[in-house]
Amino acid sequence: MKKTILLLTLIIGVVNFNFAQTKNKISVKGIARIKEKPELIVVSINLFVRTQDYNTCFQEALSALNELKSEFEKNGIEKSQLKSNEIIVSELYDWEGFQKKSNGFFSRIELEIKQTFSPESSKKLLNSLNAKGLNLSYSIKFDFSETQKEKIRELAIEKAIEDAKVKAAIISKSANLKLTGISNIRYNDSNENFGYLNIEDDELEVVEQSIPITQQDSQFGEIDLNPKEKSISKFILIEWDYVEKE
Repeated sequence: MKKTILLLTLIIGVVNFNFAQTKNKISVKGIARIKEKPELIVVSINLFVRTQDYNTCFQEALSALNELKSEFEKNGIEKSQLKSNEIIVSELYDWEGFQKKSNGFFSRIELEIKQTFSPESSKKLLNSLNAKGLNLSYSIKFDFSETQKEKIRELAIEKAIEDAKVKAAIISKSANLKLTGISNIRYNDSNENFGYLNIEDDELEVVEQSIPITQQDSQFGEIDLNPKEKSISKFILIEWDYVEKE
């Protein structure tokens, strides 16, 4: 009998202890939306050459690359800023009935140049890319510098946390609750997949825009190369412990 009473006492004690350890919580999502103009202009370039044999195709591709670099230098842009990402030489084929017949070789060189945006730098870039005798296409986009990314990330997190605090205060007041402290903070990169706050691994969610252009698009006066504001979103989920007011 004594053992039974002792066992019941222990069970009741454990239940009471667990109940005491269980706290009421309220979760609030803070949202920050920031608009900022990117500082960098980024041009992705494809340079094309087509010939009848492999060696000629490869050599002419390198010659075209050197010619393009010379055009950049003529317009006051250091050729070292033009980065080569990939050089591809492929054989072309035609089909005659069921027979595959070689029809020469085709090369493509992928390049990129990234600069701090200004009307002057944009004009130099366009003048370089409009060089005659080169077969190329390119696209233009604007991007944040690393300094901008750090500043925006910090500001977005601060605003998201402040938004969550304001919402939590309104909710607790309306529901007659007393917030006793923050128990957890989580954030997300996008959508609703929250992860523990880790600024180093965080990526800003931005809306990308690019302008595809071919060399034949010579009416540059009609192209608006001024960077537009990008929308950046950040979400922070904060959990508070609370008790009901008497």
